[in-house]
Amino acid sequence: SNLIYAVNEKPKTIKEYQDILASIIFLYYSNLTSKDANSVSIWGINASSEITEKEHYLTLPVNLNYGLTLVPGALRLFVYGGPSLQYCLSSKTTTSGQIAGWGGTSEHDNLKADGSTYTPFDVLIGGGVGVDISNMIRVNAGYNYGILDRDSSDNTVLHRAGWHLGVSFLF
Repeated sequence: SNLIYAVNEKPKTIKEYQDILASIIFLYYSNLTSKDANSVSIWGINASSEITEKEHYLTLPVNLNYGLTLVPGALRLFVYGGPSLQYCLSSKTTTSGQIAGWGGTSEHDNLKADGSTYTPFDVLIGGGVGVDISNMIRVNAGYNYGILDRDSSDNTVLHRAGWHLGVSFLF
């Protein structure tokens, strides 16, 4: 048997599948941990050191995104960019070291220590690419660069920069 049907809709142009959205994603939390370890042995005497830095942030991104719907309601590709406001809730550095079996560990609060020049606020500029799947799941990857100097001393310049990968559930 033959199936005959009529569609009362004009074909869509590529322009109708494009969109531009300005979005403010609500605050999100991030936790960054970095670790640097070194060891050396000279004339049979072993020495090692380890530095671990842990930081906790709240971030408010304000992005403009431009997307192209490939399959309506099912698949949308997009690029995005814009500023993010970021506040560091906690920043601690732990240092440990040993020489010939003797050693110790110390912890430093980068934000609350006396004489600390580390500032908690930053403004990031960034961008990236992503895909929305079934209007429910968003996967994105991008890069952010902090434009403010995070250390207020004259002899150090500290900018935050990094790649990120995210998965979101849209509702």
